[in-house]
Amino acid sequence: MVNGLVRTRSGRHGVGQAHPGRLAWCRRRASSGVASLGGQLRGPGAGCLGVVPVLAQVKVSPDSRALPGGAQLQQIVNGVAAFSLVILVGAVIAGAVMWAYGSATSSYNNINGGKRMVLISALGAVIVGGAAALINFFTAMGGQI
Repeated sequence: MVNGLVRTRSGRHGVGQAHPGRLAWCRRRASSGVASLGGQLRGPGAGCLGVVPVLAQVKVSPDSRALPGGAQLQQIVNGVAAFSLVILVGAVIAGAVMWAYGSATSSYNNINGGKRMVLISALGAVIVGGAAALINFFTAMGGQI
């Protein structure tokens, strides 16, 4: 091992890189049409993808009632979301006041700070309000992989 790299006959390969000999072996297995795991896989990459059938058997179905305290946890999340929305509304109001004060006094720092506060608070409210929809969307998308 030299400088964190493994020295092989064909060159130097960093951690996590495939050895060229292994890649050539996989290509030979794929081109020969040899099936793996009792003939379940055929075609390109069949010799290297023996893990796929095992991973395909795993099922995940999130259920908040599966563990004790799931309903209470849901109430806590709803309360935190409501509390954060109240804080964000206050931040929008404070940013608008700061923006108006900066405009009245011709203070560019206050104008820009107020604008930034209003926009960031509004974006935060969009994220908090749409958090469940975003999570559900990506959960459904991940289930299609």
